[in-house]
Amino acid sequence: TRDALSTLLTNPGEAPEGERLFTEYSPQGFASVALRLRDERNPVDKGWQVALRPLGASCSFERFPVRVENVTGELRIDGRGVDVELAAERDGSPVRIQGEALYQNIQDTGAGSLGIWVEAERVALDDDLRHALGVFRPALRDRWDELRPAGSAAATVALWRDPGESLYTYDVQVELAGARLDPVKSPLLLED
Repeated sequence: TRDALSTLLTNPGEAPEGERLFTEYSPQGFASVALRLRDERNPVDKGWQVALRPLGASCSFERFPVRVENVTGELRIDGRGVDVELAAERDGSPVRIQGEALYQNIQDTGAGSLGIWVEAERVALDDDLRHALGVFRPALRDRWDELRPAGSAAATVALWRDPGESLYTYDVQVELAGARLDPVKSPLLLED
């Protein structure tokens, strides 16, 4: 399946976009795949579509390596890009992933656009999250070590990239309900 999807997501003469997506999101597990080809009798039908439905799979974004498990939902892949509508879990807490990745046009240089929204409830403030923050931005791991968080938090993350850009833009909102902060430089213990 990996080779077939990698080929499907790569335009002739371009860098292997499909292979990059497998590397960047590190999917593991099983999925069902449905292929719909163009119906030439229907002038409204614009082409092919692949529906990829994870069956309790897992994935991890390389720039924020926290693996989510029990991934279900659907990735719809067609000639314009990929639509994402997934549900998952992290340590038994719900995670929702939605968005789209649009291919670049032949005239564009660089990557296509991307917009992903992730909402997580009751995420454990653990060593895995500390490590992921350090991969994402090393200064955040230093802040973590200063504040010494524990417990859990809810988070919403928006990730996007404009066409032709190689860098991502992020917006992260965290609600520390059920959390505790034990700052190194303060005698105060802050609890929910």
